[in-house]
Amino acid sequence: MVIAAIGQVPDSSLLADELELVERGNRIHLEAPNTLATTLAGVFAGGDAVTGPATVVKAIAAGKEVAISMDCYLRGESPPTASRAEVVETKKLPSGVVEKTQKFARCHKISLPIDERLKGFDEVESVLSEDLAVQEALRCLHCNLGASVNTERCISCLNCVHACPVGAPATTKMGKINIDRFLCQACGICALECPVQAIDIGLHPRGKLGQQIKKAVSMSEGTAVVGFFDYQGSFGHGDVSSLKKQYPGIAPIMVFGLRRVDTSDVLNAFEAGADAVLLAGCPSAREPFAAARSGVTQRMAQAKAILDVLGLDGRRLQVFDMPERGLVDEEHLTEFMHTIADLGPNPLR
Repeated sequence: MVIAAIGQVPDSSLLADELELVERGNRIHLEAPNTLATTLAGVFAGGDAVTGPATVVKAIAAGKEVAISMDCYLRGESPPTASRAEVVETKKLPSGVVEKTQKFARCHKISLPIDERLKGFDEVESVLSEDLAVQEALRCLHCNLGASVNTERCISCLNCVHACPVGAPATTKMGKINIDRFLCQACGICALECPVQAIDIGLHPRGKLGQQIKKAVSMSEGTAVVGFFDYQGSFGHGDVSSLKKQYPGIAPIMVFGLRRVDTSDVLNAFEAGADAVLLAGCPSAREPFAAARSGVTQRMAQAKAILDVLGLDGRRLQVFDMPERGLVDEEHLTEFMHTIADLGPNPLR
């Protein structure tokens, strides 16, 4: 909580004969604002006596600046010069990109009505709950954490151009692929569609998911189930803890959308010894890229077909939609776990 003390002025009567004051508020005039030096040599000032009512943080900052200036003064050195901050050019996302992405409303903290505030000393504004804090964080656009192309690997197949839901990839005059990282919303679809693995996602480095899968399988107790859960769902830490307690065999891996999970990731889980794999996607209303859901369905259907061919049984792979609140519908999950128990351990173990 930050409390700004207002309505107070410094008593500068003792300084009036030696230091120049500012008429408004009897504040101390600075000869050199960059060093906080006053009109009297060797005397420096900061805080409310200079700026007027402000926050404690600003007063502390002034104290640090004064300490640096005093140190230079006593050493006989020139005071440090303040470097001008670089102006960062800002630009808006094109309307075409904005229209193609799902919009999520800002989460607001709960405030006491004015009438209630006058009745006591309760906090006027509460903090965000865990759920709301997570939802607010998920509104992040992941600026500069999107796709980058390895031009030496790229074969200009144009898969990324056709797959991108916001049209970030483009071809140059020489036929090379260029992805504008400002336009890119880090959905990760292009990385899965690239046949030569020439695209990396800053938010989701290549190989990270494979490491998480191996760790998840090694930590599972009894029946090993790798669970991919979409961050965009409406759940909290308590839901994850409850899942681990009720189903110790399920090792949850959080991903920024099931669109990031490839067929190879599912097969890698079984190769690592998983008895089953489940994917829980966020409710459709919370999906940032609605067009990507069909791609998830196609990839998982392909993975099931491969499991059947390998003799592992496609029923070991299941895709769920998350409920409006929580990780997964308990009835469906219980039925899935019974199916896995009937199928027995992964024969590749």
